[in-house]
Amino acid sequence: HDPEKLKSKYTEYKDSRGEIPYPVSMSYDGSTNTQWFSLFNSNPEELVFDLGEEKCLNGIQVYGIYASYNHDIDLHTLDGEDWVEGFVDWELITSNVHEKSFDLSKTQYVRLTLKGQMYRTLSDVQFNIASTS
Repeated sequence: HDPEKLKSKYTEYKDSRGEIPYPVSMSYDGSTNTQWFSLFNSNPEELVFDLGEEKCLNGIQVYGIYASYNHDIDLHTLDGEDWVEGFVDWELITSNVHEKSFDLSKTQYVRLTLKGQMYRTLSDVQFNIASTS
């Protein structure tokens, strides 16, 4: 795979001491009690997730995207060398949980593109891995 395609393009909020209290690593740490914050008005943010190996996905939940900030979320999977767009109709479960179920997609890499007003914040991303048996 082209390494440039697999790079995330995001910003991270820095406090007055120049420290990053909410790093992007908190967006995929298995906890909805931590979160990543982007810089104010940085648009768009692209996060690429490596699932470790090719897996069959049939859904995704995104936590901590607050609907009051008018976010758009685009989901792409990597098919060979090309990003494949799909799955743009999300179901809003609560004010900050978006979910999408879809037909099986076999991929190792998933890219989320977040666009919207103000800043981006993401608590956790959870992938539904389908059984292959």
